[in-house]
Amino acid sequence: MPKRVPPTVGSRFDNSLDPAITEEQLTKVKDALKFDGAENVEVNLKSATLRITIDLDDKAGSSKVKSVLNDAYDKVVKILPVKTYFTLSSARNKKQANKLLEEQKKDK
Repeated sequence: MPKRVPPTVGSRFDNSLDPAITEEQLTKVKDALKFDGAENVEVNLKSATLRITIDLDDKAGSSKVKSVLNDAYDKVVKILPVKTYFTLSSARNKKQANKLLEEQKKDK
């Protein structure tokens, strides 16, 4: 019979984000993401993942969608700076984090 390993006890989120994203910041993000043609905006933080859904009018063209996407990104990072909240910080992940930031800059 294989040797059993004791389970790891604790939370994978302990000390994972300091400072934490607050409910007040989530409300500010939601309020900032009101766009013409947006039928609904949802902002939630689950399992340490910020999820934002902007439901645009079905008639919105691709240029409108791209414009809203770029504006939404700019508004979110003014409230929740990338360096503070969305950057990998461990030494082994710095290269990956820099690559992701470069990709984001190219997409703008």
